[in-house]
Amino acid sequence: MVRLAIAFCVLAQYAASQVQPASHVILGDTASHVFVNDFFTDHDGTVYSTGYFVKDSFGLYISAVTAEQQKKFELIRIYGFDEKGYFIRPYDDDHIIVCGHSEDTTGTFNVRLLMLTKSGTVVWDTTFGNNGESTMEMPKDLAFDSKGNILVAGISHSSEVKYLLLKFSPSGEKLWSLQSKPFEAGTFYLHDILIDANDNIYGVTQNSFVADTSHCSIVKWDASGGILWHREYNLSFPEERGRNLLFSGDTLFVLGTPWIEGLALTSLAIVSVRSNGDLVSYAKLPFHSSLLGVEDARLLGNTIAVVAESFSDVTYRLHTLFINKNLSIAFHDSLVTSSTISGAIVADTDTSCEIIRYGAALSLRPYHIHHSSVVAGWETEYSTIGQFVDFVDYQSPNVYAIDRLSDSKSDRVRITTFPAATTTIVHQSSRAAVSFDVFPAYPNPFNPATTITIRMALSSFVSIKIFDLAGREVAVILSRWLDAGTYEQRWDAGSVSGGVYLCRIQAGDIFQTQKLVLLK
Repeated sequence: MVRLAIAFCVLAQYAASQVQPASHVILGDTASHVFVNDFFTDHDGTVYSTGYFVKDSFGLYISAVTAEQQKKFELIRIYGFDEKGYFIRPYDDDHIIVCGHSEDTTGTFNVRLLMLTKSGTVVWDTTFGNNGESTMEMPKDLAFDSKGNILVAGISHSSEVKYLLLKFSPSGEKLWSLQSKPFEAGTFYLHDILIDANDNIYGVTQNSFVADTSHCSIVKWDASGGILWHREYNLSFPEERGRNLLFSGDTLFVLGTPWIEGLALTSLAIVSVRSNGDLVSYAKLPFHSSLLGVEDARLLGNTIAVVAESFSDVTYRLHTLFINKNLSIAFHDSLVTSSTISGAIVADTDTSCEIIRYGAALSLRPYHIHHSSVVAGWETEYSTIGQFVDFVDYQSPNVYAIDRLSDSKSDRVRITTFPAATTTIVHQSSRAAVSFDVFPAYPNPFNPATTITIRMALSSFVSIKIFDLAGREVAVILSRWLDAGTYEQRWDAGSVSGGVYLCRIQAGDIFQTQKLVLLK
């Protein structure tokens, strides 16, 4: 029996087991190699991706696939010897930005930046690097300011290691560049950047090979690249890619792990700093295994949602944490697997989010925040047919997954679309609370009929509907006003095919969903 008595916010979820893919498309051919490094899904369901293409040489690869799984465009741009796209981001309603690197004839790696229309036409294309010496400029993050200028952060490596920060205009003109020496020995690259409402720039540097207690520099620049302040803290970022920098009001949050030479990284460290550089707090949250990195982090109202991966012996754990702004843990759960696993936070609001877990398996789980409590919803699993999922995205009503199809002659990319099948609904209601009990359907599994029992504490309009996994309404078995009391409703499924169905019970503004298994 599930007890529902909610007066303020409501979590409703549709759960299913092994949701099957709705469609897929394959990029590349059987005589070449295509690899994707980044992608996003536009509001209309179009999937834009970038990476690199290998045949006779390396080429920058950019593609778009429509919601109907039709190839909108595939571009391969070969400039030199080694071209790769690292980031692809929506710029405005009509344009996208791609950032990567390009190796020229001198063996120099340059930052390459392109603006394209969403139909695949290149608007402008520019590079940064070389400067008369053999250098290596590599991008690590990308951001846009309020004027549409494009900021690129990364590394500049020649005779010494410097951090790199570039600013380009909306037309692709370089406005300024910083190739600065480290603040301390071992500073390696700018890991993350973000921009506030006044176009000030915040960044964190990854510091390596340092035997003291300071392994991260937090820096604030003004819009013209002048350093306003920098601070050092014992933080490191073991992952190559991740989200480690958050901003709320006038407070900056940086997530990493404390680094002590020769010891495993077994704590999640969070430092919060005011926009003027003053330290607010520093906390270390211990793990029982080595932290491999922070996969994703988001601010949900007054709570920080974090997804992090750790490893111990032959066991991987994907941790989901909800942390209060005073840096205490409000909620923590973890998924244990035998292979590496990643996570992404999607569909977030101030009081809810959904976590996509992906790798050897693919699943989605909703979480809801009510005051100081966090409720975890049912987990939906998606059938990936044994493939290892490299990237995921969510654009209602679908989940998008990217994996590789490899053999001795080729590497191709498969983009698979799944119906989301799990929806978090948050509703702020001014009506009186509706309280009711939902009992498990019996029998379940069943053939051909099952009974759903509810007990109403208050009078309310109630509906009980059956849906298939594609979200199509199959049957309405109740839709009327009920007084307080206990009610049984029978569903005879003799006219539908066997499989998994979802029974949604709604009383007032409150929903509850049960999974029903029809055996035939």
